[in-house]
Amino acid sequence: MAENKVSDTVNDMVNSMVEDINSAQNGSNKVSAIKDNVGYDMSRVHSANLKILKEIDRICRKYKIQYALDAGTLIGAVRHKGFIPWDDDADIVFTRNQFEAFKKVVRRELPDTMELVEPDSFHGGKAFFDFTPRIIYKKSRMHPDSDKMDYYDGKLNHLWVDLFILDKLPKGKAAAEITRFLHKAVYGLAMGHRHDLDYTKYSLMYKVFVGGLATIGKFIPMKAIFFMQKAIALKAPVLIECMIPEDDKVFPMVPAGAPISEVFDGDDLKRQS
Repeated sequence: MAENKVSDTVNDMVNSMVEDINSAQNGSNKVSAIKDNVGYDMSRVHSANLKILKEIDRICRKYKIQYALDAGTLIGAVRHKGFIPWDDDADIVFTRNQFEAFKKVVRRELPDTMELVEPDSFHGGKAFFDFTPRIIYKKSRMHPDSDKMDYYDGKLNHLWVDLFILDKLPKGKAAAEITRFLHKAVYGLAMGHRHDLDYTKYSLMYKVFVGGLATIGKFIPMKAIFFMQKAIALKAPVLIECMIPEDDKVFPMVPAGAPISEVFDGDDLKRQS
């Protein structure tokens, strides 16, 4: 009941934002939000972000998937009845199960102007930006061309909506703290596969922590780090590679990174134990 009320409130906020921001749209087919001496044209940025939010809302309504506005987007909807004036992206959040349901349908539902970009979508899964999936608006441009934009296949040169995933922490304070630490450690390893590292925002202790892990992470394939992150998030083993010497039934196609429980049934696991 509470989740339905939250979902209805979110939908009301999105509809209110549509009414408030539609007036700022113009006839241009491409949003150019490159920052210059004047700054961003925020009305066009917000208009593009709203288009993405409307598509997400349409898909979630169609398939009865629940989500919520998050972070600055939630603050903007409540405080400004739209976007925070200086906010140049949007944030929503799913529970893990709801996101997996969304991921199954989103690619076939999105228009050609939008694309789901997952964390392993850059440079054939060898580059890292963060662990957050996002939907980009391809008819937009945020930055001039650069080596950094090329490193990420140009996919970070667009406006986007972040799709945060909410996972449960294990019960017990100690277990929860260990899980948080493991997430930070894996993130540090992944930073070794970023285009560049900005240490200015870190304290001295964190510079040593992140720098050390990033150095180690350079020698670990990014594919393996993605598996580590997924296993910690799910608190369960995940599939890396499956070789079946004797096949007595047809196995469904299961992507790497899926929980083991999606790959084998109880009888299969008993035979291997």
